[in-house]
This record gives sequence, structure tokens and C-alpha cells, in this order.
Amino acid sequence: MSLYLVLKKGPRAGEEIKIRAGLKLGRAAADFNLQDPKASSKHAEIRLDPAIHDRPPFVLFDLESTNGIKIAGVKVKRVELNAGVSFEIGDSSFEVVNREETVIASEAKVEEWRQSLIHLTARAKKNFKKEEIHTQSFRPTLELHFMEGPQADKVFTLGYGPRKIGSASLDLTIEDPAAPETCFEIIPRDDGSALIKTVHRDLVLLNNKRVSTEVLKTGDVIKLLDSKIVVRFHDD
Repeated sequence: MSLYLVLKKGPRAGEEIKIRAGLKLGRAAADFNLQDPKASSKHAEIRLDPAIHDRPPFVLFDLESTNGIKIAGVKVKRVELNAGVSFEIGDSSFEVVNREETVIASEAKVEEWRQSLIHLTARAKKNFKKEEIHTQSFRPTLELHFMEGPQADKVFTLGYGPRKIGSASLDLTIEDPAAPETCFEIIPRDDGSALIKTVHRDLVLLNNKRVSTEVLKTGDVIKLLDSKIVVRFHDD
């Protein structure tokens, strides 16, 4: 069971406080500041009453406040916090609410999400096994220097591959709005050199020529939309 104090009226109307032992209510020196000028600094405290056995033993005790705690306009020194009970502190009024149904619904939703996540994770692992990608290093490290276009002066440094360059790449992103998700790939060869591979032969030009696959060398120029990219190797 989860019991809450719901503020029905007062400066903090509409807010809720989860009931727990030791929680102090007041205007200043309290766990929950009522912001109510008619409340004392330390007005009331929630405590456990071991004498109560047949229901949650939460009791709100008055801390010798100036205006006290009232139930239906009558001053009281203590209030048993059972669901449905209402009381007032200063100009603030409270109702005790049982959130058990909400909690159960939330737990059911969490369990639903957990099962969905397990299912998606299993699918991802299955797909990953089918599409294993073996990476290799570029020797030496390959650099793509943007000389013209939206990313002028930017440098992509590639230490391993294969790598995809395009609008959908997280780290090698082409920022031209007309760029495809994958513009081209840079693929390592067994000897450490690099191949450029593209299916966009009219969009990606290497040294002003249409290519599908070509070995890259220092000084090659890749033209992609408005971008001009010069290929260099780190050791050069």
C-alpha cells in the first residue's frame, strides 16, 4: 500500500507527498515547506504508532504549533492517516489517498516494457550474429580533409574500417541536407590500404571520375555534392 497526502487547498494545492515516518510539515524548518503563513515552522510530524496493528500505523502528530491541526474545524493533537481522512493545517487542506491501484498499474507497465526489451534484445543479438563485421586497421591512418562545402576545414580521421560516411553516420556525418544515409564506404584491405566504395556513382566522384570501387591514395579528391574532400594518410 502507498499512502499519499494530497493538498486540496492552499499555496501548494495539487501537490502530493508520499507518507513516511519522520516526515515533518511546516513553514520553514521542515521536510515539506507548506509555504502557508498560518503554519508554524515545525508544525507536524508523521510517526509510526506501534499500537496500531490492523492498518498502516502512520499518525500525524502536532508539534505544539500555534494554530494546531484541525479536522472539520476542530483542533486535534493527532490524526491517524488512513485513506479518505481529511484535515487542515493553516489555510492548507489535505486528503489521505491510497495509490495502490496506480502502483500496480505502473508495475504492470514496467513488466510489459521489460518483456518488450527482452524480445528486442534477443532480435538484435540474432541479427548481429548474422551481420558480423570484421574490422581492420588502416596503415597508416587515413584522413579526409574537407576543403569546400558545409563542413569546410573539418577532418575525419579513420584508424580502422570498414566505415560508412553519410547523413546517418553518428561520427562521420555528412551535413549536407541532400546527402544519402550512406554516401560511400571506406574499406581496409589486407595490406592496410583503403578502398572507397559507393553505389552513388553520379553523386560521388573520385578525381572527377565516376567510380564504384577504387583504391585510395594521398592527394585523391572526393567530390560529394558541394563538398570537396582531399584524402591524406597520417604518415605523409
